[in-house]
Amino acid sequence: MSTTSRVETVIVINCDMGRGILPSFRDSSFRPLDVANAYAQHKYLAQVEGSKPKGAVNSTMQPLSASLKAFFTFCANDKSKSGGDIPWDETDGERLGRFRDYCFEQTLKDSRNVSSLSAKRTTNIKLTHIYDLFVWAQEEGHARPKTIGMRDCRIKSSLVLLKERPDAVRLATVRLMYPAMFSGAADGSRAGRPQHWPTPNEIDTLVDIFRAQPNAHASRRNILLTRIGEHSGWRAASVLSLTTDQFSDELIQQGLARGDKRFQVTPPTQKLGYSNSFGVPWELAFDIQRYVGSSHDPSQMGPRQNLIADLGTTEGEAQERVFLACGGKCAGHPLTPRSLSEIFSAAFELAGAQRRAAYHSLRRGFGDKVMRAEILFRIRNGLSTAMEEVVHAVAQQLGHRSKLAYRSYTRVMLSLENHSVEEELRDQVASLQARLSDADAAHQTLRELLDTEQRLRERAEAEVGVLRSLLTAQGAIAGRSPLRRPLVAKR
Repeated sequence: MSTTSRVETVIVINCDMGRGILPSFRDSSFRPLDVANAYAQHKYLAQVEGSKPKGAVNSTMQPLSASLKAFFTFCANDKSKSGGDIPWDETDGERLGRFRDYCFEQTLKDSRNVSSLSAKRTTNIKLTHIYDLFVWAQEEGHARPKTIGMRDCRIKSSLVLLKERPDAVRLATVRLMYPAMFSGAADGSRAGRPQHWPTPNEIDTLVDIFRAQPNAHASRRNILLTRIGEHSGWRAASVLSLTTDQFSDELIQQGLARGDKRFQVTPPTQKLGYSNSFGVPWELAFDIQRYVGSSHDPSQMGPRQNLIADLGTTEGEAQERVFLACGGKCAGHPLTPRSLSEIFSAAFELAGAQRRAAYHSLRRGFGDKVMRAEILFRIRNGLSTAMEEVVHAVAQQLGHRSKLAYRSYTRVMLSLENHSVEEELRDQVASLQARLSDADAAHQTLRELLDTEQRLRERAEAEVGVLRSLLTAQGAIAGRSPLRRPLVAKR
């Protein structure tokens, strides 16, 4: 980037609007940056109209604000070869490449950044916001036609065409939507350390590890925690905030009577102050209900109630939480997020997973599963697979429009690029067929065992019948009077 001796810096003024922070942008001479302000207002209103909590609005607006500040600061200092200013709306693909390099260098200088991978991920997030800015600006008339698009446009991107042709699956790739992004930076964590996405086999191994635990109470609790993480994707704090009354017999019966497809649960603790209700599979709801046990029928005590009884603690100490510590000084008290993380970190290590895999890894796996299902559904039905629309569609299932959703989108789209939808479906069919074959084999083995058991039972009954006949005959013989010869006196 060619710059003058004086570096221009964009000024950001954050205004608390009651429902969240709305940033206002001004140049170094304190003149308003109209396009940046209009786009920020557009995004803010979209958040507020969705009735999102203040924390969630701020969570969306903060990275947007940082991205707009970085881009317009870059534009103010990026000069032509002759030293003249280049208007922001004359940005082309080459200039976006320079902006990418600028963001990367600035992020590396930030003391909070710890690695090149982390800096690339931060840069990629800023780039997605700027690409979306140009799409919006072109639609609203703030930028000239042919600013962004696939043909004869300054900025190459399939985002505009995808809105017109949502069934154009080949256009829905990261390389075509956001060409300037760094590749290979999707799996980095916020701290620059690799994160872990568990495979189905690893999850099964976790269950086997927990099943082998000597403490039966911890074994049952940890297996259920695994299933909840696998099928709900809730954060540790949300899972551990669940209370026994949320799975009462009455609520279960009410849900069944309404014909609900899923059992609705609202974790008391959610990030950013949300109070979202999530639908969990009925099988999982029944498992949690059985674990909690009946509060009315003493004969139907669950493992949690048995734990409290064995420990000699009280419901007051348990605070009505579903998941409790099974040992140590905190036995009988609610399980803490730190303890949960340590339990699953150790289990993942035994399962052969990389370091730093813990309970949150199950949430990442769930995010990928939900994202993949949504994208494949949209592909099959000719719907848009643009990032913002897909992320919005799965936001409720993940709790909010989090970084996880964007990372999962990138991972899944890159996976589909290298693995066609047809191959994906064939693999799913092959996997189901393999599972069906395993089930058939298990069923056949069970039938053979039942047939053997039936034959043994019939043989035993036949032998019992013979034995009874012998005993009856023996009894009849024993009951007869023996023939006696008359005694003859000896002479």
